[in-house]
Amino acid sequence: MFLTDGRIVANELCTLEDDQSFSTTYNPALNVRSDLFKKHPKLSDLFDDIAARLDSDTLRELNARVDVDGRRPDGAARSFLDANGFTG
Repeated sequence: MFLTDGRIVANELCTLEDDQSFSTTYNPALNVRSDLFKKHPKLSDLFDDIAARLDSDTLRELNARVDVDGRRPDGAARSFLDANGFTG
């Protein structure tokens, strides 16, 4: 089990403070083909804004939508993007 596992809340588990920095931080990373990035360099700024909102609690909630609620990953992602004003 990892800190962003969606089953933590569903199974009434608690997370412990990692005062020894044992666990890995699960930060999202932008993966874009270089030709696309050259055409749209502002993708970096956009993704920085998205990544800033994806803290451990939010990632856990999104994972729960998929792992617990049975939603499709693309639907969970789209609802997050829509709710946070990242879609037009």
